[in-house]
Amino acid sequence: MKYSINILIIRVMEKYGASIIRLSQNLYIKIPGGGVVEIGGGNGILNLEYNKHYPLRDWLIVEPSNIKPIDGVKAEYIKEMWDENFDASRISSKYSVIVHSHVLEHLLNINSFLEKIWKRLDFRQKMIFSVPNLKETLKRCYTNALNFEHTYMITDDYIEALLEKYGFNIVDKKYFREEHSIFYAAEKVRGISNAIHIDVESLYKENLNILQNFITYHQKFIYEVNEKIGNASEKVYLFGAHIFSQYLISFGLNTSRICGILDNDKLKQGKRLYGTDLMVYSPQILKKEKSPIVILKVASYAEEIKEDILNNINKQTVFVE
Repeated sequence: MKYSINILIIRVMEKYGASIIRLSQNLYIKIPGGGVVEIGGGNGILNLEYNKHYPLRDWLIVEPSNIKPIDGVKAEYIKEMWDENFDASRISSKYSVIVHSHVLEHLLNINSFLEKIWKRLDFRQKMIFSVPNLKETLKRCYTNALNFEHTYMITDDYIEALLEKYGFNIVDKKYFREEHSIFYAAEKVRGISNAIHIDVESLYKENLNILQNFITYHQKFIYEVNEKIGNASEKVYLFGAHIFSQYLISFGLNTSRICGILDNDKLKQGKRLYGTDLMVYSPQILKKEKSPIVILKVASYAEEIKEDILNNINKQTVFVE
């Protein structure tokens, strides 16, 4: 999934931000663009994937965590947060494209973030970024839409109003699947405005209705799940050592019937799910069960997880979803 997202943002970068294309062994042609500043680049996977497809270019990652770059990453790192205290003016002028992927929805102050980017870019330079499609995921009652990491509903309506406020024109907008992510290429074309053009009242009513439907859906779902697992003779597991499980538990899932949490992430296995006494196991634990029951409510990842369990671990697994 992450690989597909990276390829999409790379294609947008190539269209709007690439700097050099090799035409022959010794002949290169420059096209608009320059070095890349990636905000929140993590382990550098986007840089690594870009380097597999295109000539090397100057790449700077601003990343506050202690995460180490994976092998093959050619980027430089600044270990800081891109917030109101970050001095973006010290970044060399050779960097003329700013990229961030699934960062915006985690911010506590979007205005400060966009204002600092506006100040750092020259006119006609680009900001290329992706965000989760929160409106669609919440409509589909995905529990990873709003949580302690996505603390507000930053939909494309608000994003596009903020881009206009901070002097950006949208030059491209693409969707990855119907419900997963939205990709933007935006160009700085004017100064910052104090006005924001958006119908707040209508959006509030629309979003409140979506949220109320989300709550009603999960109340009904948990009631039905508790009915199904209440008298089950086989062992019951819950998939997802994160917000997927925590949401269902918060809505009243009967955890006394749950034998454990399943997760493919090896770093989580053998540990306890925060806020519960449930331990996390590899899905391989299902091999020893006859017809295990797995509660699977993991948004757009459900089909690939189900396919892996049925084809590679235990084809007798029964899913509740």
